[in-house]
Amino acid sequence: MKKGESLFSERDEVKNIYMILEGKMTLFRLSEIGQKRIIYILDSGEIINEVIFDSMPASINCEAFEDSIVIGFDKGTLLYVMEKNFDLTQKVIKSMGKKIRRQYRQLKNTVPIRMDKKLAAKL
Repeated sequence: MKKGESLFSERDEVKNIYMILEGKMTLFRLSEIGQKRIIYILDSGEIINEVIFDSMPASINCEAFEDSIVIGFDKGTLLYVMEKNFDLTQKVIKSMGKKIRRQYRQLKNTVPIRMDKKLAAKL
């Protein structure tokens, strides 16, 4: 994918789960006035959208942050392989856990806190 190219958009029906082989991808939401609010910048080896296991439309946008190589797996096929390969299942769970922890930190940093603590959290 070329820098800026969209992989999927909010409300899309996404049937594949994607992994970054090379490069970086961003997951972002658009503000009411159309500004990008980057939630994650994902790197090589990371799973992009394991959240689609719930069969709901995408709740976020994804595009290439830089030229990237991305591989897609059919959700059903990946679930089948995960049944047979516990190591892969653990990697998917760890990926989800990492994103949840980042969300917790981001949420914590949105509530009013002292400037020195906010600066330390960002650093």
